[in-house]
Amino acid sequence: MDFMNNNCVAKKYFPHKCQGKYGAQGREIVFNHQELEQYSESIETVHMCDFHYNWIITLSPLKMSGETLCDAIENDLLARFRDHTIFRIWRHYFKQYPKGDGTLYLLEGHEDDNMPLKGDNHIWELEGVFCYIQSSIFELVPVTKPDVMNWLSTNKVIYLYPAKTYERNSKETGSIVPEEYTNIARDFEFFGSYVDIKEYFWRKNEANESIVFQCCLSFMCDELTDSRIFDWNVVYGDYRVKMEDVYLMKKALVSGNQPTLDRYKQSYITCKPHLHAIMWVVYVSTNHELYLNNSFGKTPDLYVDEKGYNRFWTNLVDMFVEEGLANPLLCLAISGERQREVGIKKRDHNNVMHTNFEVVKMLIPAHVNAFDNIYDDLTPWQYWNCYDNRVFNIGSSANGHDAYEEFSRDESIGNFLRPIQYQINGQREEIDGMETGEIQEENKSTNQEQVFQDIMKIYGVDRKGAEEKIDNMVKRVVVEHY
Repeated sequence: MDFMNNNCVAKKYFPHKCQGKYGAQGREIVFNHQELEQYSESIETVHMCDFHYNWIITLSPLKMSGETLCDAIENDLLARFRDHTIFRIWRHYFKQYPKGDGTLYLLEGHEDDNMPLKGDNHIWELEGVFCYIQSSIFELVPVTKPDVMNWLSTNKVIYLYPAKTYERNSKETGSIVPEEYTNIARDFEFFGSYVDIKEYFWRKNEANESIVFQCCLSFMCDELTDSRIFDWNVVYGDYRVKMEDVYLMKKALVSGNQPTLDRYKQSYITCKPHLHAIMWVVYVSTNHELYLNNSFGKTPDLYVDEKGYNRFWTNLVDMFVEEGLANPLLCLAISGERQREVGIKKRDHNNVMHTNFEVVKMLIPAHVNAFDNIYDDLTPWQYWNCYDNRVFNIGSSANGHDAYEEFSRDESIGNFLRPIQYQINGQREEIDGMETGEIQEENKSTNQEQVFQDIMKIYGVDRKGAEEKIDNMVKRVVVEHY
């Protein structure tokens, strides 16, 4: 037997996941056996790979019973692998529209169950497999997608893997005929989903999001260090931002829940920096590339929920404006923030915060005048042209010189700001021209008044007499000229 030749004793259960002979290790298992009408215990070494060992210790204690060691392994220890309930999460797409969101189904069956409906009009994708017994869950094919975890935490229905056919009464003959299953929701038996399953995947999703949330905070501490915008470590380093606060604020912004937003503002009325820290995490997490595909960092899809999408950005921008943070928000929306140093393997190339054209359009000109300086003495257009867009690449150093790469600027933002700047320049030229004409008219008026005052003083006449003298002088000059 396999337990005698150091191979994994459970290799026939999910064999494609087993690490086999070279991955198997000796595991100490309590062996309970009968000897002379008394039960005795001994410690036996049984070889299992990590996959099967982790599976069994998740669901049951490492004990086995039997008359002989071989009997205990085969009929007790290994029986647990085949006797546990197996759940599969399937997503199916119409073959005509394979790129749609698809429909998720949770099916209960056995170790050897396979695709629920072969040869139907759908494409089936397996999103995960897990074993469940008495509140314990072990993932055979781990669930990794956030949307699947979210669905499992709220799913109300579990379908049963059926036999290949079921019987029905024929309308034509009235006799019982076998019928193939064609629709899970219509033909399969189902029952309510277990609370244990919902809670398990809710906790797992929350734990996964918490890890990514910490990655986002680390990014902000490492990268948002421009004191002319703000330095996260200096301004907000002492405040402990909780994922729950960020999540709740984001939901309130999406739904337009003003009472919740007002409660936030009221709660931090004596500690504005803490409120601002939560706002910044909401913005950065929504634009941070490492965060974008995670359900926690997602905003509503523009094409699915246009109102929610627009409402989120409008409410967020309004909140920044109300708190006096329009200029730094505009800077980050125009430039984003990249890792300034990239290792040889370039793993950090996707650790970036993206630009945000929507925010730029909402801020200019409604809340930020394009004449204004938003960064040192730079207008938005000038800042777009000269913000630091270099990234140092350790692996690209040549001839002992530091190698810098430039990432592309967001041309849509540049195209938006360019005509505004040209309009500003034109208005300035027009204003300059108007100012020059006004000065000339003012100087001319001042000179004329001085002439009147001199004539009145020389000839001892009043204003009217001075005007007559000037008229006579002009007439004489004209006659002499001709």
